[in-house]
Amino acid sequence: MDLRPLLSVDRYRILFINDPQNLQVILKISMFEDKREGPLILGKNKKQLAKNNLTEKKEEKTKGPNYQQIYESVFLLWCLSFNIEVAQRLTEPKLIHNLCHILKRCNKVKVIRISLSVLRNLLGVSKNNELMLSYGMMSSLSLLKQKKWGDEELEGNIKHIEETLEKNVDDLTSWDKYKNEVLASQLEWSPPHKSVKFWQENHLKFEEDNYHLLHKLKEILASSRDPKVQCIACWDIGEFVRIHPHGKLISKNMDLKSPIMRILTESEKNRDDEKNVDEDNQKLAKEALTALQKLMITNWEYLKQKKCIFL
Repeated sequence: MDLRPLLSVDRYRILFINDPQNLQVILKISMFEDKREGPLILGKNKKQLAKNNLTEKKEEKTKGPNYQQIYESVFLLWCLSFNIEVAQRLTEPKLIHNLCHILKRCNKVKVIRISLSVLRNLLGVSKNNELMLSYGMMSSLSLLKQKKWGDEELEGNIKHIEETLEKNVDDLTSWDKYKNEVLASQLEWSPPHKSVKFWQENHLKFEEDNYHLLHKLKEILASSRDPKVQCIACWDIGEFVRIHPHGKLISKNMDLKSPIMRILTESEKNRDDEKNVDEDNQKLAKEALTALQKLMITNWEYLKQKKCIFL
């Protein structure tokens, strides 16, 4: 069923958005996932897949994104975004991240055009401007500006979005960028993660909203299938526990140890079952072990200086 004609009518837009599952479906199918460069599969499963069907693995690995599916899902968002009441609901970090990621990775003009149109409609809604800046929108717009599109509407959207976001650039703090990264479950080794100053200045902010960001990091550890993302989540949890004066007690109350232990257990099984373990999962096991040590050891800095444990 083609929903586009229905979603041009306000009444149906509101009915559609009132069912939260509808937006989650759009979020899922609008993800720009290039399996040639996409999330890595856990080492054991990856090896097992190769053993079972090498040909199938190669075909899957070289499969690109479904541009038509992405276009149609973003088109639905565009239809929804014209209603002010509905637009107020289009503020989920994952949604804005998906749209920004499309502009960063996609080379199909029609997909870029419709994504820009949605983002323009969502400017100024809740914290969407802040989210766009956090997800690298300005650098994407800078690259898009360099191309000759021959499309006045597309070029006009690029200019309008850039001019609007420029007014908010100075207001965005490193904490805002970090928080939005976690909320979108899209962790990168951006500067805040390894910055001692960042953790010293912001560790108490993790207490906000009943430790919402810590719950989110725990969820990422449990649900993500990308070892790099899990590595960063392990590091962040370890740094919070190390810096916060009550970090160990908070981690115990939230049971932050369980998903870390699960990662280490899976790593041990992989080593037992295979001679060679995926390099990314070796890094993940190392970060998980380091995080576990930070959760359990009281005077981490002293022991680190004495070289009793190794980072």
